[in-house]
Amino acid sequence: MVDDVVQDWTGSSGGTFLWEYTHDVLKKDVRTGITATDEAVIITDGYDNESSGKFGGIGGYNKLMIELRNSGLKLRMSVLCIGNEDQCRGSQYRDFATATGGVYAQIDPQDSEEQRNIDMLPFAKHMTSSSAERAEQEIRSREGYEKRIGTGDAEKHSWYISLSDESAKACDGDRKERTGTKPQAHANQFKWSTVDI
Repeated sequence: MVDDVVQDWTGSSGGTFLWEYTHDVLKKDVRTGITATDEAVIITDGYDNESSGKFGGIGGYNKLMIELRNSGLKLRMSVLCIGNEDQCRGSQYRDFATATGGVYAQIDPQDSEEQRNIDMLPFAKHMTSSSAERAEQEIRSREGYEKRIGTGDAEKHSWYISLSDESAKACDGDRKERTGTKPQAHANQFKWSTVDI
C-alpha cells in the first residue's frame, strides 16, 4: 500500500498551494454541512509556497486554525508527509496534527520498503479505526502535545485550547443547559472531509 503511493509520488508540480486552499475548501464545506466533529487528512510533501499572506509557508497552518476556530470549527487534522526530514519540517507538522487531536506520519521515499511500512502503520491504523477509537486517540494525541509543551519540546500554538480549558468550557455549557441557556454543540461522531489538491 505505501509503495503504491510513494512510487507514484513525484512532488514535481513546482508549487504547493496548501494551507490557503485547505481553508477555502473547508470554509466552503462549512456552508454545505461540515461540522465541528469532522477530520481533515492532509497528504503533503511538506511545502506551501503558493499560499498568500499568513497562509504561506509551513506556519500557514496557524492562520488556517485561527480562521477555523473563529468559524466555530474544531477539526482534527491528520498529516501524512511524504518526504525527508527537512521537507517535512521535523516536529512542526507532528505538533500541528497532535494539537488538533490528529495523527502524524512521515514517509521518506528513500527509506526501505520495510521502514516505510513501519512508519505508515500508526497512521493507517488511525485512518481505519472507529469513531470511538478516534475520539480516544484524539485525547492521547493532545495529551502528548501538552506533555511536549511542558517539557519544552513543542511550541504552544495561540489557537490551541488545552484539554483542561476545554473540559471547563464543556462543564460550563452543561451548567447553562440545566439553567435553560443553550449550550455550545458537543458531538462525538466524526465524518470525513476530503480536500483535493
